[in-house]
Amino acid sequence: MIEAGMVNRAKLDFLQGVHAPTDRYRIALYTDRADLNAGTSKYTGAEEVRGQGYSAGGALLKGYKAGVADDVAYITFDPIDWQNSSIAAQGALIYNSSKGDAAIVVVDFGELKKSSVGLFRVEFPTPSS
Repeated sequence: MIEAGMVNRAKLDFLQGVHAPTDRYRIALYTDRADLNAGTSKYTGAEEVRGQGYSAGGALLKGYKAGVADDVAYITFDPIDWQNSSIAAQGALIYNSSKGDAAIVVVDFGELKKSSVGLFRVEFPTPSS
């Protein structure tokens, strides 16, 4: 089951200054059988998506931006595309490959999202509370 939210490890890591804007953040996609939740501590290949146009470990995120909106701190990234892909994903894990693949956030897409020899895109929402 995929349960969206910031993982417990990341909450402590951010308070201790573990993660930095210059680190390498990645996003990996997962099937609807993945077990991702607040207790997820690092990237895992278990139930990661497989298919044309997708490589294990996901993709490097670019455009790191941090800020505060409506009294809520956030980090966001540029949209990420998998071109000419044939994949099906229920969610994702954002993790920091610079820090031992430390998990940051579990994302639930709300439904199984698919591409068939086409574009699979993940866009980050506009920051708000």
